Amino acid sequence: MKHTPGPWEVIQPDKNHPSRAMVAACNGGVDIYNVPLTEETKANARLIAASPDLLAACKDALAGAREKHEASARAADYHNNSDCCAGGNYMSPDPLPPWVEKMQAAIAKAESGQTQGAER
Repeated sequence: MKHTPGPWEVIQPDKNHPSRAMVAACNGGVDIYNVPLTEETKANARLIAASPDLLAACKDALAGAREKHEASARAADYHNNSDCCAGGNYMSPDPLPPWVEKMQAAIAKAESGQTQGAER
């Protein structure tokens, strides 16, 4: 099942909901989060409201890291198969950054609930 599409927004306490921390989807008013108001639940509401944007940013960053890695691998392959490597001047592709696995795990957790390999 897919989540409610963003953007989501924090609903500030008002006369109708003076003691509630709330997050709603901007495109239909679906309540995402509606709990008693405390400092912690206000902070949770901000984090929850940012979740669709954070997920999209993670996907973009992961795609960029993969593209850079693939370009590096193509460059290394081209270099290693050219005449300049006759003397053993081989080139290795850039490794994927160490945060890639954490980001993959976070995306999997957000999209399917999978937590295997996710650090807590």
